[in-house]
Amino acid sequence: MRRARFVDVGRFTAGVWPVIRTGQPLIFGVAFARHYGEADAPRCGLEVVVGPVVLGVFAILPRDEWAAYRARRKEAGR
Repeated sequence: MRRARFVDVGRFTAGVWPVIRTGQPLIFGVAFARHYGEADAPRCGLEVVVGPVVLGVFAILPRDEWAAYRARRKEAGR
């Protein structure tokens, strides 16, 4: 795998991307991703490292923000 690939489905996105090598190779790992990149932010998805690739599924926005986003898009006619 040479580049990331993502698919958006409603409020969620799923993707696969290569592992960035910074130290010891990781054969398997599981992690939670968080909104806004802050330690106390709500969880938004799950990442699984399998050898040289990472698989992840994430919510694009928190549920309450998604409703407001959809309303704004509807008003704009998109």
